[in-house]
Amino acid sequence: MTLNESIVEDVALAWFGELGYAVGHGPHLAPGEPAVERDSFSEVVPVTRLLEAFQRPNSAT
Repeated sequence: MTLNESIVEDVALAWFGELGYAVGHGPHLAPGEPAVERDSFSEVVPVTRLLEAFQRPNSAT
């Protein structure tokens, strides 16, 4: 079996899903789509999501 990016990505997405993270499909989150979280691909960090995360209490104790 050859290890490639697709295999690594699938394993990582499955692992994050098992940890309780929501997994989104990239094209659905792209600028211009209904679930967009950034105005352009040049925005690396989805600022709105980051600010919302800062406001949530940390549940890890």
